Amino acid sequence: MSNAPRRIAYERGPFRVEEQPIEGRQEPYIFVRRIGSVTVLPVVADLSGPQALVIDNERRYFGLSKASLAGGNAAGGHTDPEAPGDTVLRELREETGYGYPDSAEPNMDLFALRKLSSTIEYPRHFAVVRDVRYLGGEADNPNEVITLRPTPLEEYTDELLGLRNGRIYAEVNGAFAKAGMECGREAVLGWLMGDLTVPDAAEVPQSFEPWLMRA
Repeated sequence: MSNAPRRIAYERGPFRVEEQPIEGRQEPYIFVRRIGSVTVLPVVADLSGPQALVIDNERRYFGLSKASLAGGNAAGGHTDPEAPGDTVLRELREETGYGYPDSAEPNMDLFALRKLSSTIEYPRHFAVVRDVRYLGGEADNPNEVITLRPTPLEEYTDELLGLRNGRIYAEVNGAFAKAGMECGREAVLGWLMGDLTVPDAAEVPQSFEPWLMRA
């Protein structure tokens, strides 16, 4: 392969197409880059028990309303993308109003999803955050109307373990299903709540591989 620099053939929004000249080959190799994204599962304490902080995100430009988790693209574009952990905290604050006070250390487990192919670069991350507090000040985005819809954590976990959650990456569903089979439901719940005294809870992240890898 030639050492000639790649040429940007097309760029718009989060997408960039690059061409790599190849010595002795008329057509260049094509590489596709997409700005990285995150999906965030916040676990919050509630008088009725732990909750998964689900959102109802009405995207006006699609005319749809769909229950999902907070998330979005990394800021900084292709040239200076922010770190995935920073994207997690920013999107969480913007879309839910929850986060950590400045002095608090985030209680976060961050995972990278497996790579799609050798010619498509799309860094995708999934995070579980705990002990978040309502800080207020959601971003005013005219394209989104977001309503918080806390869901009992046990109910949400059963969706993941049973492959019944079509609102997040298939790899995340697959990872939780694998963890449920290898470690058990109570271990997955214990890990989500941060209670590592539950038997096998500490082993849950290891069982995610190869679907999810610690980032």
